[in-house]
Amino acid sequence: MNTTLAANINRVETLDWLRGLMAVSIMFYHLSDFTITKFNQLNSSDFLGRLGIYGVSIFFILSGLSMAIVYNNYIKNKATTFNFLIRRVFRIWPLFWVICLLKILLTAVIIGDTNYSVKILFLNFTTLFGFIKPTAYIPLGAWSIGNEMVYYFFTPVIIYLFNKNKSYGNILFVISLTVGLFFFCIFT
Repeated sequence: MNTTLAANINRVETLDWLRGLMAVSIMFYHLSDFTITKFNQLNSSDFLGRLGIYGVSIFFILSGLSMAIVYNNYIKNKATTFNFLIRRVFRIWPLFWVICLLKILLTAVIIGDTNYSVKILFLNFTTLFGFIKPTAYIPLGAWSIGNEMVYYFFTPVIIYLFNKNKSYGNILFVISLTVGLFFFCIFT
C-alpha cells in the first residue's frame, strides 16, 4: 500500500479542520505580532499570545495524532520505515535548504554577517539541529522544523512499540511525559 492510499483511507477530516483552525490562529498571532505589537511584545497573558502558544501546541498534538492514524497500518517493517523517513525528509529538505540559503544571503548582503560556523551550517542542512541543538536554526521560526524532524524520526518507533504491545507503548508514553514534565519544571 502506498502512502497516498494510506492517507486517503485513514484520513480523519475533522482533525484536518481543527489543524486548519489552529494554523489560522497561529497565522493571526504572527500577523498581530508583526503589525500591532511591533515584534515580540505578546506573551501568554494576552489573548493574542495565547492564540500563538496554545495554537502551536494543539497543532503539534493534532499533527502527531493524524500521523499516527494515517501511518499506523503502513509502517510495518524496515522497508516501510525507510520509505516513510525518506518521504518525510525530502518533503522538508528542499524548501528548507532554499530558505536557509536565502537567509544566509540576505544576512550577508544586508547586515554583512557571514559568520555561520560549519557546525551550524551542517546542523541546518541536515536538520539535525532539532536533535542536537534546537536553538541553532538559521531561518526565523525554523525551530518548528527541528521539532517536526525529531517527531518524524520517532514516529516509526512509537507505532512499532504500540503495535508490538500496548504496554510498551504506554511505558514510552509515561517516559515521554516524565521527560516533558522534567523540562517544564526546569524551564518555567
